[in-house]
Amino acid sequence: MLGSIFQILFKYPLLVFQEGRFVLGAPGLLPWAAALATAFGVGAFWLYRRARGRADQRTRLTLAALRTGALALVLFLLLRPAVEVSSTVPQENFVAVVVDDSRSMAIAEGDDGSRGERAEGRFLRPSGDLMAALSETFLVRRYAFSDVVRRVGDSDTLRFAGSETLMLDAVQDVASQLSSVPLSGIVLVTDGGESGSTPLAEALLPIQREGIPVFTVGMGNETVDPDLELGPIDVPSRALVGGTLTVDVLVDQNGYDGRTATVEVEDQGMLVAAEEVPLPSDGAPGTARVRIPLGEAGPRALTFRVAPMAGERLEENNVRRALVRVEDRRDRILYVEGEPRWEVKFLRQAAAADENLEVVLFQRSADSRFLRLGVRDGDELLAGFPRTREQLFQYQGLILGSVEADFFTPDQLSMVHDFVSQRGGGFLMLGGPRAFGAGGYGGTPVEDALPVSLLPGSTGAPVSFRVGPRGARSVHPITQIRDTDDESMAAWEALPAAMSAHPAMEAKPGATVVLSGTPESGGEEVPILAVQRFGRGRAAALTVEDSWTWQFHHDVPVDDPSHERFWRQLLRWMVEDVRRQVTAELPGEPTPPGTALEVRATVDDTRYLERNDGVVSATVTGPSGEIVEVALNWIVEEDGVYAGTFTPREEGTYEVEVEARAGGEFIGTDVAYFRSAPSSREAFEPGMKRPLLERIARETGGRFYTESTVSRLPRELSVRGGGITTVERLDVWDAPLFLILLLGLLSGEWLLRRRDGMA
Repeated sequence: MLGSIFQILFKYPLLVFQEGRFVLGAPGLLPWAAALATAFGVGAFWLYRRARGRADQRTRLTLAALRTGALALVLFLLLRPAVEVSSTVPQENFVAVVVDDSRSMAIAEGDDGSRGERAEGRFLRPSGDLMAALSETFLVRRYAFSDVVRRVGDSDTLRFAGSETLMLDAVQDVASQLSSVPLSGIVLVTDGGESGSTPLAEALLPIQREGIPVFTVGMGNETVDPDLELGPIDVPSRALVGGTLTVDVLVDQNGYDGRTATVEVEDQGMLVAAEEVPLPSDGAPGTARVRIPLGEAGPRALTFRVAPMAGERLEENNVRRALVRVEDRRDRILYVEGEPRWEVKFLRQAAAADENLEVVLFQRSADSRFLRLGVRDGDELLAGFPRTREQLFQYQGLILGSVEADFFTPDQLSMVHDFVSQRGGGFLMLGGPRAFGAGGYGGTPVEDALPVSLLPGSTGAPVSFRVGPRGARSVHPITQIRDTDDESMAAWEALPAAMSAHPAMEAKPGATVVLSGTPESGGEEVPILAVQRFGRGRAAALTVEDSWTWQFHHDVPVDDPSHERFWRQLLRWMVEDVRRQVTAELPGEPTPPGTALEVRATVDDTRYLERNDGVVSATVTGPSGEIVEVALNWIVEEDGVYAGTFTPREEGTYEVEVEARAGGEFIGTDVAYFRSAPSSREAFEPGMKRPLLERIARETGGRFYTESTVSRLPRELSVRGGGITTVERLDVWDAPLFLILLLGLLSGEWLLRRRDGMA
């Protein structure tokens, strides 16, 4: 609207003045015109001072200024003002029109067809209005792109079926193809989806070096309404068999405020979970927490789906898929305790019911006397707590109970730190009179790994706390002691109080408080169970020292599973993604058939330090049983990381077994899985990406247009584009604004004179 008003007043679009240079047709007469205007102004002021009438001095001065201004404007127009602008020479320059042919362009947002149909009709067909306007001035080359770029002829039609949008690669490719001809610019017609991983600044460098402006045309609306969309699904690549996978599913929405959606999860086609999701009234996303039982080992292809709702424009983004490897393995956890206590018995009792957990106890029963339970042979822990990293790192988890820091050597304390950060193991410290700050761990390497800040010295007598999950609906997978959140909250409320001698500790920044406690005698809430990621591993702090009362208290029914379930889930959390010496890494998103994917592996020695001298290979087994060997080579930029590429040819689940050797010795193996299937990435975040398209245009010297403003493109491209250009002088002396201004000055003078009796 403002641009149209500007063009009416100034005769030409604003871009002409922005890109052009103001000149005068008779610049030599400028001093004479200035002198004449000055003399006329002095004369007008003298005449109005002597003229009859009732006007005061200020009005007479205004009248003189108006008459002088009118004469000055006439003199200025006699100098023939103009704008010199560089414009492209007609039919001497090329323009590339590059249209997005990916699946997101097939989205229909109204009654005038899909984004792609509108783009094809206006930009690619010879009868299209914009194609016709561009062809009047330029030699137009037409292209379509998704994952690759192809030339488009008059009879070609687009399919809008591409599973990827490599927009920046397409711009570079077209610029390279037309590098030998005068190219005024590239017109990029797209909704702005970008599947490539190259940073924008890096991708635009070749275009900027060549000085090629990119004129971006954004197709579609910035939001698709109404629509539901599943957010990214964050699931671990592997999990222990027999457990429950807890996943928070985000449901984005437009146009369904205050409604209720349903999230379902299928495992190999069988419905295993369903949850209703209230959608907030302000358009914010809703979240569903679903729990998926993992009853069998092997690869599990999970499908997450939000049921379509009435009027939904796009249903393809209602589904996401994930692949989880469920492992039937036995993880060993070393439990070091400084004194006999009930916690030992009930913790081991809870773990004994889980075939995938094995707790190895090393307990001080008296001075210089130790109890070893769960050891595999007579030599294990015979010499005490492990004295080398190789010995300690054979365990997947480590628990320190009520045992003072002085029980360990300085090197052993450093080993505990490295067990978490370097080895990637799970670590837990339990409350007790010799634990945390009271045990002297402040200032040691162990304190760095803990998710709580320690206080020095003894913390006094234990305090009784009512313990429960923090928040009304924030039940963590560790504290899910019943089938639903509400049932779990009620079960926690029914459990007896627990004692802690560490009531003043605070959770560190970045840690998550899973359980909190309120003193029965009154006071502020404090962390009871806090967890955090630390380096490659996980660390937890449970500050109570008698959780066994949740099993053995007289108020707790004999068959109450709360205590055992809590401990099994805490121990499983510690070790569920523990690092191995050899770890295979594959993409979580499905890879379309025919698209190369990268197989990566990390290789460590027995101290979990990266090895760069390995011989690493991968055996890929396809859905039909075909076996392909892939060599993995060390990536020089990353210690211990090896990579190779493989291209799947058929849809389905692939098994990848990685084997590593070094120095003629076997290091280890790992198995991972990936799925090959058509990508649905184009369906997610389907709105037009205006900020990205504006940035591309701005940083290359082009302009951004929407479908409603793109009619300005042909004219502005001829002014702003490169290639073979000529300088054109455009007269502006006859612009309507100057006539309006002249009439305004003369009319203003006449009205003032008439008002004050001087007419």
